[in-house]
Amino acid sequence: MKSRLRGSKSLLLKMKAVILNREIQSQSLPRDIALITLMLNTGLRISEVAALDIEDLTIGDRSGSLKVRMGKGGKFRTVPLNSDTRKALCAYLNGRTNGPIFLSQRGKGTGRLTSSGIRQVIDQVRISRQTARFTSSHPADTFAQNLIKADEGLEMVAEVLGHKSLNTTNIYTQPSEQDKANAVEKLSLSH
Repeated sequence: MKSRLRGSKSLLLKMKAVILNREIQSQSLPRDIALITLMLNTGLRISEVAALDIEDLTIGDRSGSLKVRMGKGGKFRTVPLNSDTRKALCAYLNGRTNGPIFLSQRGKGTGRLTSSGIRQVIDQVRISRQTARFTSSHPADTFAQNLIKADEGLEMVAEVLGHKSLNTTNIYTQPSEQDKANAVEKLSLSH
């Protein structure tokens, strides 16, 4: 029974991700698609994304990873990249081999996209799509909550996010108002 529940949760999360991905790609620039895809699939903090250089990327056909050199507390960690993220980054980078991953001026400049610029992209995606599919104002929080809902262990979520303590990660296990409503609805006689 538990494997059936895990499979249905996983399918639901994949369906939500497909819908969000379509919404983002329908009108966004390759830079913004790569940025949002990266953040939703890795849990990186805005400041970590702003500090990334192309040299921090390793992308192959079947795997990829990213070195986070400027993590919270000055920590270094390696984060795996899924196929969606690898495709979005390759499409955006279009052969560039050095410098910052994300460039300013809507992807046409040569300067690094700042943390403030990244926040603007996130806000534009949220507003232009009029969507609540981001579970919070921070894509890293959405990523963590999605991993928890997909039944990944707290230790795994903490490791991927670079948390030193499980207490820090534990905040993502708290049920949302929608989670509570869904739980109560399961008791309805009409089901």
